[in-house]
Amino acid sequence: MALSHAEHRNGNSVAAFEAERFYKRAQQLYLLDGNDEQALAVIDSALRIDPGKSKALVLKAEILFSSGSYRQALAVIQSAIETRPNWSEPYLSLANILSVIGNYTHALEACNQGIQRLSDQSSYLLPSLLEQKLSLLLRLRRFKEVQKTLRFAAHQLNEAEYTALEATFNQLRKQHRPKALSGAGPLTLL
Repeated sequence: MALSHAEHRNGNSVAAFEAERFYKRAQQLYLLDGNDEQALAVIDSALRIDPGKSKALVLKAEILFSSGSYRQALAVIQSAIETRPNWSEPYLSLANILSVIGNYTHALEACNQGIQRLSDQSSYLLPSLLEQKLSLLLRLRRFKEVQKTLRFAAHQLNEAEYTALEATFNQLRKQHRPKALSGAGPLTLL
């Protein structure tokens, strides 16, 4: 017997609710309890119900990443991007993963793609994307782009966000500075 449209819709709602419940439980296990193994099992339950649940894919990639399974994390985050290509959050995760495995050029591309895809709902990611981008530019020794990114940040971030980015940037700069310049003072960005 075929389901009516309303019954089908209600079934989808129940499944979506269950997938969300598993997602939130996995978040708790991962973020609050630090139980990566159990969080991974629970997030897999959410993905069995809703394989296209982008935020569940991002969480799974983050769990895999934190447990050192970088290649698996990379495959999962790429699935999240394929599922929802205009969402900026997976690009930040992708940049982090690529940076850790030493693929700095592609990590920078991921940051740029994340910035291009920011929306009002995801604008909170801009400081993190800019921080990651600055770190990568320093590592790649692309100093002209660093200055351009800092000017962009000065126009896009509020004062508190920019001040935090400035402090982080000065720490990053110390890490990537040649030994001969290590005695120089902090950089003032504005």
